[in-house]
Amino acid sequence: MITQRELDVFKRDGFLLLKNVFSAEEMSAFSRKGRSHPGTNNAGTSLTLIPELAPLIGDDRILTMAKEILGPSASFFFEANYIHYAFNPGGRIKGHLHHDGKGTPDHLFNRLHQTFAEPYPVMRIGIYMQDTASQSGGLKVCPGSHLQDTSTFSEGQFSFFDVPSEPGDAVCFCLRTLHSPFALRRRHAPDDALAPWEENSLYASQPDTFLPIPEQRESIFIDFAEAQTLSDLHIKSRAIHAGNKKPGLSNFLKDGGLDTIPALDSVGLRFDFAIIDAMREVINHVLDGKIQRSGLEHLNHLMVLCNRNAEYSGYFPFTPAVEKRSYSVSESINVLNQLIKRYQSYSEMFATRNGDPHMEESFRPIK
Repeated sequence: MITQRELDVFKRDGFLLLKNVFSAEEMSAFSRKGRSHPGTNNAGTSLTLIPELAPLIGDDRILTMAKEILGPSASFFFEANYIHYAFNPGGRIKGHLHHDGKGTPDHLFNRLHQTFAEPYPVMRIGIYMQDTASQSGGLKVCPGSHLQDTSTFSEGQFSFFDVPSEPGDAVCFCLRTLHSPFALRRRHAPDDALAPWEENSLYASQPDTFLPIPEQRESIFIDFAEAQTLSDLHIKSRAIHAGNKKPGLSNFLKDGGLDTIPALDSVGLRFDFAIIDAMREVINHVLDGKIQRSGLEHLNHLMVLCNRNAEYSGYFPFTPAVEKRSYSVSESINVLNQLIKRYQSYSEMFATRNGDPHMEESFRPIK
């Protein structure tokens, strides 16, 4: 599906626009299914909570992109979301330049800024349901920034490109590529991209300079990682961040959700998000420090997830070794308490780094 020339473009630029991956009928169905799910207005919703969209994760076209760009060890770590924004007339959300690569051997929540020789091993596949080639509101990227030192941003350091995606296209980009949402296109020079701070300043004084943003902005993002150290750190950093909770993921898997996406058998799977969600499910069934009978099913499922989870490095170990197929309640509680201890330690690290104790999520050991 992806040619060698396209792979070379991705490695050089840190992103790749693939045209006409999905049909108009499919795009209309994605939008209809996403909007019909409660709670998706102006919010991101995990695809696993939208049964009609969940199979898209295992679509052959999606998995082929991931495997051809990342290689045979491409893995899915349950970071997949449908996002819907409804804009107020005349309003917009300001763009901001950033990248999403986090986690270093020195600190689980550090952002990666050093120079790289090869693309960062975590990528995102974006499906934008509106025409961002002839309107504003699409993705802005800095080509080649995924390989450069990004510790500081100075005007003129990077070039900018507004990705001209249309409904049916897919945009693959490395999570170390500097990018900004809600790019603004000027009416007289729609293909001449500005820096986000230039757009913000010009929009404040001359909003009619730009092409309008669609009233509805819908997108689907699905992340994949190559099985190696940097992606291991990124996955753990994302999962432990208290703002990235995946409520319902554990139950989705416990109730056979993977059976609805059989093609995922062709890629690796990481269950860090699901393990933390399962921990919360167990703790929700604790009274006076003891697990109630209603929580035992969740405890058993937690052991299954730990058994299936294979970390890619020894940095910041999270999942305790679970080698048996069946564990007694006391053995399972011991594993749970190990998880709680490690999670608590990393949660405190996150709160300390951000100087806000409220960012720490506290779990107490179980009896």
